[in-house]
Amino acid sequence: GPPTIFEGKRGFLQAFCNAHDARFLHERLGEHWHFPERGALKPHASCALVHHHFAAYDQLRAKHAFTAADVEQVVLGCEPLTVVHTGATGPRPTDIVGAQFSAEYGIAMRIVGGRNDVGAYLDAEADGFRNPAIAAIAGRVRLEVDPECATEIPKGKVTLQMRDGRVLSATAYALGSPFNPLSRGDVEQKYLDLVSRTFGDVIARNSLAAIMNLEQLADVRELTGMFARPT
Repeated sequence: GPPTIFEGKRGFLQAFCNAHDARFLHERLGEHWHFPERGALKPHASCALVHHHFAAYDQLRAKHAFTAADVEQVVLGCEPLTVVHTGATGPRPTDIVGAQFSAEYGIAMRIVGGRNDVGAYLDAEADGFRNPAIAAIAGRVRLEVDPECATEIPKGKVTLQMRDGRVLSATAYALGSPFNPLSRGDVEQKYLDLVSRTFGDVIARNSLAAIMNLEQLADVRELTGMFARPT
């Protein structure tokens, strides 16, 4: 390939912006790691734009005593892109991708079941997205642009109007973002949840141990062989 694939006139950097600085590619190479500062890991299997709202809701759930039946209305304060991108599907998805990109359905899943992982969406798909408790709350969710969230680093705001008259509100950065990072245990648990659904708990845990000690494996087949299906 061309030797200037990154910094060249038609290179990777120019494809994203005209004013770029290639020094960041090589200065302190092997010493300064950018991913922990800027990278994000998604703990939930939905559009990342609503992960802020999941985190804000979790704050409310940790601080206040209530159940899904106590929630009268939900308002999601957003930056503008979130309203456009996750509000287009509406509260009644008909397929799994629509559910993952529906802010209304996603927050209703969290309020009712406390989960937005892959398994939760696959289970909802298997049920035809007909869970009446989720559908009832999803229909009472409203998205609106909120200046508090429309900042350089977007946030999400959740306001719950409760049946007893209380109004509960919280604002948060998405879990897994550099501003609300996942712990190592959280990352490992996501791996275990994903793998165990298909391959079982034993393979999930054994493969995790192998991955975390990858440099000690004599042959990569010690890892990949765990996932081989019998012929």
